[in-house]
This record gives sequence, structure tokens and C-alpha cells, in this order.
Amino acid sequence: MKIRLLFISLFICMQTAFAAEITLSGNAPHYRNQIVSVFTYTDYISFTQKSLGEFIVAANGDFSFTFSSLQIVNIYIELGALRLSAFVEPGKTYQIALPPKRDLTDAEKLNPYFKHFSFSLFVGNSGYLNEKILQYDSLYFAFLEKDFKEVYFKHGANGINRFATYADSLVPSSESKFFDAYKRYKIAGIKHLARPTNKKLLVKNYLQNQPVLYDNPAYFDFLGSLYKNYFITARADSVSSIFVGYLFEPKKFEQADSMFTKLENIDNTELRYIIYALALTDGFYNNSIAKGKAVETLETIAKASPSEYVRGLCSILILEFKQLVKGADAPEFKLLNIENKTISLQSFKGKFIYLNFVNSDNYVCLQELGLLKTIYAKYIDVLEIVSIFTDANPNEMVDLVKKNNYNWVFAHYKNDPDVLKKYKVKVQPSYFLISPEGKILWSPAYSPQEDFENKFTDEILNYKREQTRKENR
Repeated sequence: MKIRLLFISLFICMQTAFAAEITLSGNAPHYRNQIVSVFTYTDYISFTQKSLGEFIVAANGDFSFTFSSLQIVNIYIELGALRLSAFVEPGKTYQIALPPKRDLTDAEKLNPYFKHFSFSLFVGNSGYLNEKILQYDSLYFAFLEKDFKEVYFKHGANGINRFATYADSLVPSSESKFFDAYKRYKIAGIKHLARPTNKKLLVKNYLQNQPVLYDNPAYFDFLGSLYKNYFITARADSVSSIFVGYLFEPKKFEQADSMFTKLENIDNTELRYIIYALALTDGFYNNSIAKGKAVETLETIAKASPSEYVRGLCSILILEFKQLVKGADAPEFKLLNIENKTISLQSFKGKFIYLNFVNSDNYVCLQELGLLKTIYAKYIDVLEIVSIFTDANPNEMVDLVKKNNYNWVFAHYKNDPDVLKKYKVKVQPSYFLISPEGKILWSPAYSPQEDFENKFTDEILNYKREQTRKENR
């Protein structure tokens, strides 16, 4: 964690030089004596949380908080079930209003996938930028909901251009370059959604000879849509697939970069490296690339780049990706099993561990629990199965286990809710295979329905061969 914080600090240090102060103040008696933390993101690719600091609401409700920044900052505050956000500008003071309290319910506290209710942070003065963005977003989402289908199926730019003109008439351009760029890249994103085959023209109009807008989320939303599933689509193209092959070989990185420059017509080296990092992040999480290759390629990019931003971004992503890459230490946990006894990863060292995250409301989970029963009976001497339930009520797990006579290890996540973040569980069921030494082998692992048994048998043989080699050295 200390190393991660160091990289984050290095990543943002260039943004603090010559920074101007930003002050938030107000009165919120319903939050008296409460500590309130203020956050932002290090970047719009990793979305790593960065703490800007905290303040205490006085007994009379008054509060004030000041921090420094070189650029516009997208801040957010989490208060119970609420998440409040706003864009704030250097050199300005904001009077902000905190809404009435809305504490988390017991069910929300136990829900691993709970998302805060998001609202814009009300700024009573100096809030011109936020007002403009809110007005524009309202028009933007109304257009997507009402008119976009017609534009999409007709593949026409006229409807989008009409919307852009109409929106400009209601929310005109301003002295804020940030807001003008925000609008521009929102429109670019719609154009790409309407006609994804027009990518080269979009690159020419919106990326060539344009600055990288590090602090503008609309810019990165556009980049993200433009290069979403890049490694999946690239493999279908003979030339792009060669580029991908070169990209994953450190010694051929310069060749890969030269190819991409010609393929995409992007001369800005920093932008190309940012696109690689973005595409690698997308590929890492949609499992379209090997996780080890993603880490290795990011290390190559970081070495090649003169940009502090790129090096910092790569460092953050490398630390994030390495957590679950093959050979990394599997994240530890301490949970209560069905007998209310504490279990941890250390409890199972010496055996392979088939770790899975399940929920009794999920049909696939229930179906695969039955298959796990067969697998456990067959491999009981070498394999420990650990099923972590995410039901709000632990009794659901107890009832299910007793009803079906399941005899492997079951635990509930509530005593260590961060276990879901540690293993980056986004869907259920999710599976991981861990070595007898506690190292990640498969992340994600094959499910019981994906020929797990045959693949696991091969893994056992490979493991035994490797152990024999080590003993004979």
C-alpha cells in the first residue's frame, strides 16, 4: 500500500506546482461534529481514488476546507448512501450545500454491489461551470433517450449536428475552455456511437493535432468508446493483429508504435501511449489479453515514455493488475465459516484452492454448486473448495448448505467485505484457482461448466513436474 501511495503521489506531483487554492465552505448543522472526506481521481482510466483531505463540521454546522490545484478538479464526497460531485476551479471559493442525511440501511451495508445515490454537489456561488455542465448533460441524455435510435439506424450526422446546434443555442459556449471541450467530445462520442466505422474521420477531427485533455472526463469517455474492445477487433484484421503481436513483445515495441502511428494517423506519442494503457486496461478486465502480458507491456511503455503522466498512469495500473496476475500472492481474507469459525487463506496452504464467489439468488450459482459437489468428491485429496457467499443474510447460505448436504468450506463475506474488492469480483459466480503455496494460478479460473476437471488435471501434472524440477536443481 505504501508503494502504491508513493506512485500516486509521484503521479500527481506535477499537478501541484504553481497551484492555486480552492475553498469549499458552508453550513450543515445536520452533519455537526462529523468528519467529511473529499476525494478526486488520479486519472480517468484507472479511476484511482485520491484523497484531497477532510474537514470537521463544527457544532454550529459551519465548515471550511481548502486545497490547491493547478487545474479544474472533479471532486466527490460520500456521505452515507449519497455521493455528491462537482467540478471546482483553481482560485475560486465555493459555498456548498450538503443535503439532509441519508444513512446506509443494514441491507445496503451488506450489499457488496451497492452503489451510492449520485447527485451534483450544490454550489451556491462560483458554480457557473457546474450549472453549464448540468444543463448540457440534461439535453444530451434527453437526446440519447428520445432521438438517438433514429440517428443510429439512419447512420446520419445531420441529426447529431442539429442537436449540437440546438444545445449550443440553449447552453452557449463560454469563456471556459474546459466546458467547450466537454461539449465537443460529448458530440464526438455520439458520432462514434452512431457510426463506429467512421473511426478514421473521428481521429482526424478530434485527436490529430489536439492537446491531451488530462482533466476532462468527456475526452476520456470518447477515447474509451473509440478503443473499446480494441484487442478483440484488432485480431480480426490482418495488419492490426501484427501490431498487437509486436506490442506484446518488449523488443518489438518501437516497431509496434511505428505501426500504430500509421494505422491510426496519430503523431502525438503521449496520446498513443495513453491509448495503449487504456486498451490494455479494457483488455485486462474483459479477459481478451493475458494478464501477465498486460503488466509486461505497461512496464515497457513506462520505460519508453518521457511523459510523467504516462509513467505515473502505468505505475498505478501495474500495481493494480499485479494483484491478481498469475504467480502473485492471492489476497488474504479472514471470514467466518458455516460453523462460525474463522478461516483464512493460510488455513488451506498445502492444497490447491478453488475459490468461488456465489449468491443463492443466482440460478447459475445454484446450478454450479451441484457440479462442485462432484468435483470435490473426486479431488478431495488435493483440492480445497472455498465458496464465499454474498447473500445479505448469512442464514441463506446455512439453509442451502444443509438442504443439499454440501460438505466443503462455506463462508460469508460480511466479516471481510473488502474481499470482493481484493479479488475484483464484478459478476457471480466468479472463480479463482490458487496454488498450494498461496499463489494465483488462474484468474479468473474455469468454471465447473468449462471443462474444469480436465484442465485442473493438467494443472496438477504441470505442478508436480515443476516441483520435481525444483527438487533436482
